[in-house]
Amino acid sequence: MKEKWRNRKGKMAYSIKRPRGRLPALFLALVMSAFLAIVPPADVNAVSLPVPGITASRTMQDIAAQWDKLVLPHAGGFPAEMDIFAEKPVTSSPYSYGTLREAYLQDGLDRLNFARWLAGLPGDVSLDVSLANRQQATAVVNAANDTLSHAPGRPSGMTEDFFQQATEGAGSSNLAAGYRTLSGAVQAYLSDSDPYNISRLGHRRWVLNPAMKSTMFGAAMTGTNYPYSSMRSFDTSRNMTEMSGYGHVSWPTAGFFPMEMFASDDPWSVSLNTAEYDRSKTAEISVSLTRIRDGRAWTFDGSDTDLSGEYFNVETSGYGVPFCVIFRPAGVGSLQDGDTFSVAVTGLYGKDGTRREVRFDTTFFRLADVVRQATLRILMHPGESLQLRIARFEDGITSNPVQYSMYNGFSTADVTPDGLVTAGAAGYAFVRAKPLSGAAEFVQISVRAADPADPVSSWARTDYDLARVNGLTNGLDWGYRYPVTRLEFAGLAVNLCEKLTGRIFAETTEPFSDTNDSAVAKAYQAGLIKGTSATTYAPAKKISRQEAAILLMNVQRFLLQDATLKARLSAKGIVLPEMGASGESSTAVSTFADDASIASWAKPDVIRSSLLGLLKGGTGNQYDPLGNLTREQTFAILQRQYASFKPSD
Repeated sequence: MKEKWRNRKGKMAYSIKRPRGRLPALFLALVMSAFLAIVPPADVNAVSLPVPGITASRTMQDIAAQWDKLVLPHAGGFPAEMDIFAEKPVTSSPYSYGTLREAYLQDGLDRLNFARWLAGLPGDVSLDVSLANRQQATAVVNAANDTLSHAPGRPSGMTEDFFQQATEGAGSSNLAAGYRTLSGAVQAYLSDSDPYNISRLGHRRWVLNPAMKSTMFGAAMTGTNYPYSSMRSFDTSRNMTEMSGYGHVSWPTAGFFPMEMFASDDPWSVSLNTAEYDRSKTAEISVSLTRIRDGRAWTFDGSDTDLSGEYFNVETSGYGVPFCVIFRPAGVGSLQDGDTFSVAVTGLYGKDGTRREVRFDTTFFRLADVVRQATLRILMHPGESLQLRIARFEDGITSNPVQYSMYNGFSTADVTPDGLVTAGAAGYAFVRAKPLSGAAEFVQISVRAADPADPVSSWARTDYDLARVNGLTNGLDWGYRYPVTRLEFAGLAVNLCEKLTGRIFAETTEPFSDTNDSAVAKAYQAGLIKGTSATTYAPAKKISRQEAAILLMNVQRFLLQDATLKARLSAKGIVLPEMGASGESSTAVSTFADDASIASWAKPDVIRSSLLGLLKGGTGNQYDPLGNLTREQTFAILQRQYASFKPSD
């Protein structure tokens, strides 16, 4: 997940000093056992709430509806400080609490409640605004010290009252650094995958504590705008007669579970109700985990102690539910949409002395579309406006909107929240593109004065502008009427195929003696181009329009063999015609006025490319088979080809 949801490069400990010069990457401070006596674990023994049954009975659509209700409304994000603070806190003397905006607080609360609902718990936690100053003081003291700590030192000039509130908050909160949103911090609490937290999963267990009824958040920035935040965790005010007898709370849960909420190297956990299970008998507990797709199985017991790899622990301290079985498999690889895992926790004992076990299946699914920016580099001219575009690489069952904001270069460009970029003065600028789910990307905007002697033809303007924002021009944004060379076409073709398939072509050995260009090697290996002989490619040779038809149909045939692309189109009800080999005859007849001048070896693909609307005739319906293919013609053609495979992007 980019301002990332999960970042494991940061070091975690009781007190953490942020390394200077790092990107926002620190994770979480550990809630220490020394503070647990402040709030004893709730006694959970009342009416039954079948938590596993609740989660197992949900459909993917049920989960998507809750996501759309709680999480989607915050897709706009909080790109500026004015979106975060109603009054900005002061993190140097004289210190001040500041005030968080309601929408910013709600973002964190809604992500918390979505996670709790997902786990089968009541997703009705509310904000205790009486704790606002305490949580703000907690964030301020950590930002002032530029250190995550549950026992912070007193910064110079901080009053006793302010520091007292900060220490009270720090000792009863989950703490985070490096997350610009509260929802991002909540997601990090749920991960808890680093070596400093995996043995306890304290942050996750407080978030998923059945007894929690209220919370409060705090947030502050250092002088260099590095974010620190806090979440009140030690709350057990829920009337447990509403829901106790829950059996267990797992993460991930039984039933369908969104991939966006769990990484393959996150630990699994099963928290067991101490009213039902005996936490004094743990020596026999073990876990088996089986992936149904390939039958891969893992077993866990006390011998699995690798804090950075395969791991197992039974933890009985008072972090939320004080009985938790923790396990993480090694070598899982990436989770796949539809992956099902069977879990069996054995060796448990009930409070009545009987042997017990917990079994459930988890099926991961892709909740939100996987989106990326169609290109990360765009050339613009002063005064131009272009709409940034995304490319969907995997389809989820709900949308994944992107929020745009300027990162730097404000005099060079400006961008609206929905991605309309307007170029200003010549120079460079970076636009930050943050999807609701996934990593932020940065689009470089290069602005330079237009050459009046080198304009794009009016007929090509629309397709060229789309090709630019879809990243299809491959840096050839000049000399628009220049003939395209074989070398340039190889690069353009490989670039198009990589963008449409979402896969980078593997490096391969250069087959020709007259060029060492990697794109030529890749295009040759993929069957997109051929040499002019067994050992030569003629990279500087211009491409005729009839030769271009064959090259374009080679690209088309390659793309039609991609199962992912075909499945995406089929799901949208779009079926593209199959393409035979270029030498095959075609039942279609050329209608070009200069049909007789088209070489017989090129005619089938000239007809096919024409029927697909890629290569068109000019004035008087002349195809001009021996005419050179220009750059702007190539951009327009490739944009049409791109659009045929990405009709909704």
